[in-house]
Amino acid sequence: MSGAATSRLSAVVFCGALVAVGVGAAVGLATIPRVGTFLGMLLGGFLVGVGISPRPLAESAIAAAVVNLGIIASTGVPGRGIIGAITALGSVAPETLLPSLALSAAAGGFGAHLGDDLRDGLSEPLEDSSVTGSGSASSPDRARSTTADSTGGDNAASTTTDIDRETVRESADE
Repeated sequence: MSGAATSRLSAVVFCGALVAVGVGAAVGLATIPRVGTFLGMLLGGFLVGVGISPRPLAESAIAAAVVNLGIIASTGVPGRGIIGAITALGSVAPETLLPSLALSAAAGGFGAHLGDDLRDGLSEPLEDSSVTGSGSASSPDRARSTTADSTGGDNAASTTTDIDRETVRESADE
């Protein structure tokens, strides 16, 4: 990897990821009770990946884990504030909490990865086929019509067979 691809964590990107993943998790939790939170985190991470230019994978993964902890803490004892939130986090068994945090981090990071790949794919210019010359010679219909127009008689049949063989070779190489 190059030095530009391995950048440091950004607080601004993390805050943006925290908002996007948090809103996605809240919407997902409100619509689909059991897996909606993780789908919302995936969607929030996707939006972060599409919207932010450097690869925000770590920021989105950490934001998703923090949002997951926030959701668990918000189920604490009503009216008890921070003490109720800590009590709620402490009452969850580690063998349940750790996979939940890992799944939420994976959902946020994978969503950011998908969004980043989509943005990169949409922003890359397409290769011009006229510059490379691959579009004119490899088209079977174009090769047959050019050969049939320029040759005649018995020689046309052997040329057409050669073109068909060349077309098969080119398609096998691809």
